Amino acid sequence: MSDIPDQPPPVPRPDLVPIWELVVSDMLTRHPASALSSDDFAACVGRVVEDMRTRDRVGRERYGVPLTTGNGRDHLVDLYQELLDATAYSRAEIEESGSVPVRFLYSRLLDDLLLVRALINDRTARRNM
Repeated sequence: MSDIPDQPPPVPRPDLVPIWELVVSDMLTRHPASALSSDDFAACVGRVVEDMRTRDRVGRERYGVPLTTGNGRDHLVDLYQELLDATAYSRAEIEESGSVPVRFLYSRLLDDLLLVRALINDRTARRNM
């Protein structure tokens, strides 16, 4: 049995900036259109930004509020649980396609899982001191 609890529903925080707005801004700042080296890459960035906005909309529809800080959820636990799912999805894709790029991604996800779990463990240990 895991010591990671289920998360409560998010608490509305209309006084805070929705996180997806920050993520979209970060993506566009990291990869500005003027600096993109190819039309294919620029199109990919555009699709990712569209997907981010869609995830924001889906989350707002599902939970009734945008994702913000201070919403009563443990974002590190959310990250850990999402990474757990991502590793399973990527491993399933490897089984189906044998994709070498997905194998590379899968290896990185396994490492990221260990890092995030270590962060949770360290935080828990500090709180228990």
